[in-house]
Amino acid sequence: MAIFEGNTAEVFINVTRSDSMFFHFAINPSGAYWAAQHIKDQPEPLSQAWGHAARLEQHGWTAEIAIPWSMLGLSGPPAAATPAPAPDTYAPRPAPPVRVNLGRARPQANEYSAWSPVARGFVEPENFGT
Repeated sequence: MAIFEGNTAEVFINVTRSDSMFFHFAINPSGAYWAAQHIKDQPEPLSQAWGHAARLEQHGWTAEIAIPWSMLGLSGPPAAATPAPAPDTYAPRPAPPVRVNLGRARPQANEYSAWSPVARGFVEPENFGT
């Protein structure tokens, strides 16, 4: 895909307990963008609106991304962690933590960096951080 052939900023978000389903957003310096929901290693393009902008600067570029909670199937930010209930008390299973990763690619300089370390490439949901 052309958007991934040059400089790219990527955001990965997993709101489930499964590594087989997550969201993937990408933008490049010219403002081209792409979004998909990966389901079992198959990216399905997303058609919902999300905010994105890119600006070229003298020594680089800046990307801005705004992803609505509703696009991720959430009504708002996840609730803060609560203390565990007493062992003899039933409590519903808490919502899974939101796991994310941020990636930046500069292929012409052979530079690839991620917020949460990856072994083979950015699309490693098992290595997303919290």
